[in-house]
Amino acid sequence: MGASSKPVPNLIQGVSQQSAQQRRDSQCEAQFDCFNSPKDGAVARNGAELVKFYPGQDLSECFPYELIRGREEHYLVLVRGPDRGGMGVLDLTTGEPATVTTEGVGSYLTAPAPAESNFCAQTVDDYTFIANKSIVPGLAAARSTTRPREALIFFKAGAYSSTYAISVLWQGVTYRWLYQTPDNSTAANAPYIATNFLASIFYRAMTGVQPGGTLNGAVGSIGTGEAGTGVVVKDNSDGGSTNPDITDLGFSMAINGNLLRLWRNDGQNFTMDTSDSVGDTYLVSFKDTVRSFSELPKGGFEGFLLKVKAKPGQSENAADYWVEYVSNTATSGFWQERVAPDVPVLLDASTMPHALVNLSPGVFVFRPQVWSSRIAGDGVDSAKDPGFVGKPIKDLFFHKGRLAILTESTVDFSKARNVFSHFPDTVQTLLADAPIGLTLSASDTIALLRRHAKVDESLYLWAQGAQFKISAGQNPFKQDTVEADDSTAYEFAEQSNFARVGTTLYFATEPNEFATVRNLVFSQGKAAGDTDITSHISEYIPAGVRRLAPSDTGQAIFVRTDGAPNRLFLYNYLVQDRTVVQSAWNTWRFPVEKIIWASVYRMDLLMLVQRPDGAMLLKVPLSARLVDDEPGAEYRTRMDLRVPDTQCTVTYDGAAEETSISPPYAIPAGDELDFMVSSRTTTGAYVRGRGATILRRSTAGRLVVKGDWSTTPFYLGRRIRSERTESTFYLRSEAGVVPTDSITIREFNLRYAATGYTRVEVDIGAGRPTRKHETRHIKVGTAEGVSRPPIISSDVVRAVVDGRHDETTVTTINDSWLPSRWQTAEWRYEPVLRARVGQSSGQG
Repeated sequence: MGASSKPVPNLIQGVSQQSAQQRRDSQCEAQFDCFNSPKDGAVARNGAELVKFYPGQDLSECFPYELIRGREEHYLVLVRGPDRGGMGVLDLTTGEPATVTTEGVGSYLTAPAPAESNFCAQTVDDYTFIANKSIVPGLAAARSTTRPREALIFFKAGAYSSTYAISVLWQGVTYRWLYQTPDNSTAANAPYIATNFLASIFYRAMTGVQPGGTLNGAVGSIGTGEAGTGVVVKDNSDGGSTNPDITDLGFSMAINGNLLRLWRNDGQNFTMDTSDSVGDTYLVSFKDTVRSFSELPKGGFEGFLLKVKAKPGQSENAADYWVEYVSNTATSGFWQERVAPDVPVLLDASTMPHALVNLSPGVFVFRPQVWSSRIAGDGVDSAKDPGFVGKPIKDLFFHKGRLAILTESTVDFSKARNVFSHFPDTVQTLLADAPIGLTLSASDTIALLRRHAKVDESLYLWAQGAQFKISAGQNPFKQDTVEADDSTAYEFAEQSNFARVGTTLYFATEPNEFATVRNLVFSQGKAAGDTDITSHISEYIPAGVRRLAPSDTGQAIFVRTDGAPNRLFLYNYLVQDRTVVQSAWNTWRFPVEKIIWASVYRMDLLMLVQRPDGAMLLKVPLSARLVDDEPGAEYRTRMDLRVPDTQCTVTYDGAAEETSISPPYAIPAGDELDFMVSSRTTTGAYVRGRGATILRRSTAGRLVVKGDWSTTPFYLGRRIRSERTESTFYLRSEAGVVPTDSITIREFNLRYAATGYTRVEVDIGAGRPTRKHETRHIKVGTAEGVSRPPIISSDVVRAVVDGRHDETTVTTINDSWLPSRWQTAEWRYEPVLRARVGQSSGQG
């Protein structure tokens, strides 16, 4: 049988850990440092450029938080313990540290390691709230003011021929004062039924002190000849004929118009009563409580406090409330709601989330916040403590104009449009902007809330095995309309974020030592189905996922995990008409100790990384069509830790004909051959794309290259090995694998585009040497490369194989600084088909 060909129409799929027989033709055994594009195939990724190097700094244990302020300001907040530098902010545009001052922070930044697990943050306008999960929010020691035991006596009206009485019960004895008003036989008696006069006459009788001034036209000095029967002073309890002055009994009294205030000097309780002969409606008193706000007089005494009883059936949210008299002037004032006496009124700012405040571009202050105080209620039956008091904070978020604080069992939303207030302005009625507090529990499991997720205009709170949708339906978002409904029941990796892309939510789970990633699709605010996008790579991503970094524009998601601290796992996807066209995974490797933070901003992957000699801010452009910012550039020079010559120290030794190059960071011993130097322009001694010959690493850690590179603009960086290892070759059809006894692979042909260098390596086993087939556009590092730059072209690499399908390994590699795009493949083969049972051998 002659050789046949098997085309692979695209290389847009990535790694599969399914058996080779079950894979698609476009899936591979392994793939590193590539970007799978539906248009370009498998593209060798761009290099990680050095934005800024922070020598000697160890940022490996910090909580990173990305802060985006419009199109002009982009920052990375770094929360570290006081012993590791405290609060820091990096300007991600330049890499330069922003100016950060701290005020009264104390030990708030001290938390158990790792810091990334023990802090959370949320930005609202100029404020970035940062919560230390190991510090429990509490109440401050400050309490509302207390009042002595006191009573208010209100002469509402005067009447002729009426009796007014005040009784005080103290230590088992009742003391009673009465006054009989005159009749209306003469107009001269009118002043003696004025309410101010009645208050004055009782004040004098009870205290022995004459109030001054003119009272409603009556004489200023009231003697014993007032109209009426005067004040009868009689001890009704023991038959005595006189009462002592009330002040002699340890009381004090004040007068204000038609009002009397009576209180104990020692704060002890007492009993009193008032009455009149007009149905007890003209003389009333209030002590501790009042039945209705409408019963209160217009006047009062500064600071006088009363509890107003809620009306039965008024509202399910109605509660008793407290009112206090506030004076405008000596003769006027008003009653306003206030907090009950001796109640904690302040949240303890030292235990509450602190705020990083953006004062101006690049200028911040980190400090505790002044949170609004409790101004109403008693903290027990009304205006209760927020649910987070006494519980560790698990998450912060912003929803419907409110700052929300999540604990294991509660979520508390601040007042609308006032993120600093978690107490209501009133308990008389439920205002639309009042704080909201919810306690959640699942119907069939203990739900310990951990995180929030917002997707498709809906809010979900996540606990292990139980999720809740928080919604008010079509109603305004307020306490009496918000509901927490059971939604889905997923488990998830608690240390990882949720990545929202459109109406899809991506999240990680860690059922064993490897992680899986799901995408949960929402429609009209409800979960509409999920897909395990790692089902074909079930043992690919080590557990310990910290972050999912999505790029909606690039249709990609990067996964950062503690299980592989110097790698990112990249997922490229494409969905068309609800059909998954692409679901590709591969791994990006970086020459660092740890990737501290990674995020996609616009079309750049930004990373904060740790190396032995310091920390680095790196940028990887994600566009496959990006070129160097050099005149006439046709490609982008691919190097990790890439820096231009302007950031290096360059010294030429004419005698040795060697150039020493020192980048901003250290080159570790033994790594010198993994570094590259390539000319970036044609203005120096070498044309663009010419590579330097690496000789050695000097004892001072400098890279030594052959020749004079002191006048040539260049890039220096570490080699990137982009590679793709094909799956074991099988004849596949829609029905499955075509049965064969064996397949001899004769040739593997790779079609590429816009490529400067590619190498196909063929290992046919049996101890035979690996065959290497390269593109021949330029012989890098030879005399041929001196005269002209590399050619970026499209063509085919034809690799001779001549090996069994199950013993052959084909790997495509680009470890140069030049670009490559591997688009399609074809392999030529000769099969030996498996004979069918009962089939004749063809011999007679």
